[in-house]
Amino acid sequence: MNCERSFWYSYERLVGVFLFLHFVLVCMIKYATDADCEIFWLCHVSLFIAALGFFFRLDYLISVALTQIFFFHILWYIDITSYLATGEYVLGIASYLQDADFLIWISTVHHFYLLPLLLLFVVRLRVSFHPLSSLAGATIVLGSLVVMSHVLFNSELNINYAYRIEMFPQSVLVHWINGHEGFVYIALGVSFISLGIYLPTIVILRRIAELGIHCQSTAHQAHHEYHPSIS
Repeated sequence: MNCERSFWYSYERLVGVFLFLHFVLVCMIKYATDADCEIFWLCHVSLFIAALGFFFRLDYLISVALTQIFFFHILWYIDITSYLATGEYVLGIASYLQDADFLIWISTVHHFYLLPLLLLFVVRLRVSFHPLSSLAGATIVLGSLVVMSHVLFNSELNINYAYRIEMFPQSVLVHWINGHEGFVYIALGVSFISLGIYLPTIVILRRIAELGIHCQSTAHQAHHEYHPSIS
């Protein structure tokens, strides 16, 4: 374990505590604003999963959380950037921030930092991304949340796209999936996100992790070449 990773490893549980406290704060804000159902959005649940992964030092859970948010948070960044550049939310997924108050900003700030934080640990400080188990884990979490959201919450809220996929409205495939109802829709929707989003995501993340390992190995080798007396 190199010095940099050793330093962060010793503080890993503090990161987990921070993420958990932020998740608790999100829950309190949602409950206080009568939006407690929003706690079950995948992005908030991923914050909780990442907190557990860091606190218990479980690379698998960190990998699952990263797989779950990677694509969606990138879309969120694109939406925020488009608003800052043009004054319009090109995708609409971050448009809720246009008239957001302080509490909403606090409850959504993890959208800014969670993805870079997880990537930092996978690329530079941790070397164990779990592709296939992450795909399975992310799919199970998504499926469970969609079923629960469909059973507990109404279609107007559409928590976790439990009734219709609101991304890619012009897509023929999405339009076809949205044309189904009940558990047929759920099976098709979860399969679409798992195979169409999560699967390409783990391919990308595996490559990113491999590049990170290669860069660290190259830097370590170069360091020893310039400092041969260091064992």
